Parts: sequence; C-alpha cells; structure tokens
Amino acid sequence: MTDTENGDCKLTKEVGRFVKSHIIPKSLTRPNISGNKFIEKKVTNRGPFYGKAGDSWYDPNIVTQKGEDILAYLDTLAIEELRGLGLVWSSHLFKANSAKQLNSLRLVKFQRPKLIRKYFLSLLWRAAVTKIRHLVKLI
Repeated sequence: MTDTENGDCKLTKEVGRFVKSHIIPKSLTRPNISGNKFIEKKVTNRGPFYGKAGDSWYDPNIVTQKGEDILAYLDTLAIEELRGLGLVWSSHLFKANSAKQLNSLRLVKFQRPKLIRKYFLSLLWRAAVTKIRHLVKLI
C-alpha cells in the first residue's frame, strides 16, 4: 500500500486514506546541521538499497490522518516536557551535566507523568505495528 490508498487505521480502527507516520518523531531525529541527510537502508521488493533521509523512518501504512493527529498531539506535548527537562538533543539544557557525578543518577519529576507514559507507549506501539522489514529485525 502507499500513502494514497485506503485501509484500516491501526490506531483508530476507522477506514480512511493512510498518511505517513513517523515511528520516532521528527523532532527527535532531525540532523543537527540543517540540510544534512541521514544515510538510511531501505528494503524494497527488489532488495535493499541505501538512500538519503531528512529524518527518521516513517511508515505510510499505519494510520489515517485522525490517527496521525493523535500521535502528533502526544509527541508535541511530551517532547515539550522532555525538552524542558533537558532530556532531548534540542534542549538548551542538554549540554549541562545531568548528574553531579559520572556514576550517579538524575531523578526527574514530570509535570504530566500520564502523558509521558502514553507517549512512550505510543513509541512502542508504532514499533510493534510497523511492517517495515528492516525495522522489525531491529526490534
């Protein structure tokens, strides 16, 4: 299937046109220098090849627009909180020491722990439902 075909949304169970859905949100996988590309192994019916990608893997056969809107909502709110705590690359706090010593832990208190939990579950769900062969082998 392609992103122009209809099918059952794996998230909402509604029938509709599929849209591209990132397995890992784009905001976590952009190259650190604008315009740079990642080298990505792609697997097709004719075999594997290497191509360039501007961000992470996406699957065009998981969700319809309604499902993607739900995932995008979770991504946006969760990444905003993770960024505020310095837990993602794009945070201005990321380069600060995360703990006082190298072998110690940093405890964080989430403002919305249920949202963060749903977000991480959504990442696991996306990885579980994708049929992208080279991703399934990694999981």
